[in-house]
Amino acid sequence: MEDVVFFLQKDIWSHLSMKGKSILRSEVCNAMSKTTVHTNITKEELAEDEYLFQVYNDNGGRFEFDFCIEEKYINSMLAAPLSSTYLVEKDTIFCEKKWKKQGVTVLNKNLLDKNPSFFSLKESYVCKGKDVRYNKGWEEQEFQSVLGYHHCNALILMDKYICKEGSVSRMNRNLKSLLNVLLPESLEGLPFQLSIFSEFDQMQGKRIHQEILDTISVIRPNLNIQFTLYHTHEIHDRIIVTNSYMIEVGAGFALFKNGIAANETTIRYFPYKKPDYYQRIRSVAKISQKSEANENFANHWGNKENRLFEIVQ
Repeated sequence: MEDVVFFLQKDIWSHLSMKGKSILRSEVCNAMSKTTVHTNITKEELAEDEYLFQVYNDNGGRFEFDFCIEEKYINSMLAAPLSSTYLVEKDTIFCEKKWKKQGVTVLNKNLLDKNPSFFSLKESYVCKGKDVRYNKGWEEQEFQSVLGYHHCNALILMDKYICKEGSVSRMNRNLKSLLNVLLPESLEGLPFQLSIFSEFDQMQGKRIHQEILDTISVIRPNLNIQFTLYHTHEIHDRIIVTNSYMIEVGAGFALFKNGIAANETTIRYFPYKKPDYYQRIRSVAKISQKSEANENFANHWGNKENRLFEIVQ
C-alpha cells in the first residue's frame, strides 16, 4: 500500500477559494500539511495562492502534479491507498457510496458546504461525579455526533485497561459501546480490520478474543471482520488510530462505570493525521511483528492483519 495521501482537484480548491479566507479552506490546508498531496493545480497557480504555497513549503515541495484521479483512483478505489482523503468533482451519491462502502473519505463541493467543520479538531470534556451520568457510555449523543461521523475501514485501539478485567461486563460498558459508535455497518469488497492492544490475564486471551468477536457479530452482523487481540505491557497511550482519523482520551477508553465517568478527561477527535500518526502505528506494528502464538505461549489471538501496518513498512 502507498503512503497516506491527500488528493485535491483544482475545481474543489477554486470552489473553496471563492469563499475568501474561509475557516474551511484554512483547515483543509492544515490537514494537507500533515501528508503528501497529489493535485492537478499547476506550480504557477500554486505560487500565486498563499495557502497552498505555505502547504507546499511545509511539505518540502512534495506536491505531485501528474495524478489522474478520475479513473485510476476513484473509480477503482481498491487499487488506490485506502488511507487517503479525496476532494473531487463527483456527484454526491458517488462520494457517499465510496465513503460508506469502503471507509474512505471522499468529499465534493456539496458535502464540504454541508459540513463546514469537517476538518476541525473536536473536543468533548467528560465530568466526574454522581450528578453527571452517561447512561449510554460512548453512545451518548454528544460523543456519537462526533465520533460516529466519519467512516473508516481499519482501526487500531491502544488502551492498557480496556480488556484488563477480562470480563464481558467491562466490554459491555465500554468496548461494546465504543465499537457500536465507530464500526461501519458494512464494507464493500474488503474486510474491516481491527487490532486491540491491551493488558490482561494472558490465560484468558482466547476467551476475551472470542467474546469480542461475538459482540461484534451481534452489533454488526453484516460486517466482514478481521480482528486481532494483543496482550502487551509496552503501551501507555490511550488512543485510536484509523485510516481517516485519530481519537485521544487521556484517561482511557475504559471510562464509564455504571453510567458514571471514572475520571475527568477530554476526548480529542482529529479528523486528519496528526504529525505523530505514523509514530503511533509504528509502535504497535513492532509489537505485532514480535508477537507469537503457539500451544505453550501466546500474546496475540487472530491473524495479525491490519492494512494500517502496511502504511509504515
